[in-house]
Amino acid sequence: MRQITKRSFMVLVILLFCLLAAFVAQQYAGLRESGVIVLLYHRVEREGSGNKYTLWLSKFEEQLSYLHNQGYKTILPKEIVESGLRQNPPKTIILSFDDGTEDHYETVCPALKKYGFKGIFFIITKYINSPGSLTSDQIRKMSKNGMEIGSHSYSHPFLDELANNEIYHELKKSKDDLERISGQRIISFAPPGGWFNDAVIKAARDIGYQAFFSCEIGYNDLQKHPFIYKRIEVLGDMSSEEFKDLLKPSSGILGYKLVQSVKNFLHNLIGSNNYKMLGRAL
Repeated sequence: MRQITKRSFMVLVILLFCLLAAFVAQQYAGLRESGVIVLLYHRVEREGSGNKYTLWLSKFEEQLSYLHNQGYKTILPKEIVESGLRQNPPKTIILSFDDGTEDHYETVCPALKKYGFKGIFFIITKYINSPGSLTSDQIRKMSKNGMEIGSHSYSHPFLDELANNEIYHELKKSKDDLERISGQRIISFAPPGGWFNDAVIKAARDIGYQAFFSCEIGYNDLQKHPFIYKRIEVLGDMSSEEFKDLLKPSSGILGYKLVQSVKNFLHNLIGSNNYKMLGRAL
């Protein structure tokens, strides 16, 4: 009996090892694709207390300087869509910024201009003109100065937890608000928290968005005409070497991707709101 139990245990261990190996291989294979890199930022501050979602200006400029010196060029989603680009230009990236906080105008835009870069800013429209957020005038100026404006929903809920009519309201109202303010057509959307489901994707398509930015880690092959773009998040506590690794295919971000996959599994298991509460508890 002990021998059978031991044998069964060994079979289970081997099966688990094979499943783990297959999972790692799958994640690695997904990262081997070439394509345009989309970097995701949140706040960029000159000084303050900071957290993993806040990058100091000195570190941000160090990263921009590295990209510039390595010959990287920026492109906007609307340029890809409007030109019908179906190839992957070498050393081409999209710089994206979520939430629409005031530092995006006061700190980020001047730094981008310094290095000849441009970016897309995903804005929560409910908080426009509120303390700490972008104003309508700032959004108009950013748009006129070559930055792209995108929607980050109206009130920043977890969209995968909402009813269909609520999803449509969040995506449609924010699009209408931003088009009225900027005077430009809004074609790009990023779901709050990076969480979404098929209903959110359908709503985005129905409302007229043409580029959908997730938080899934990876690269974007423009030859495949993607609607959903992958992004790589830049955290405030990353070292210079860790940032450089984000730009390397395959091995550079494999560990990052594996951690995200575990988080996604947990999120799908317990739901967005419970996942958020668990994160706070930890």
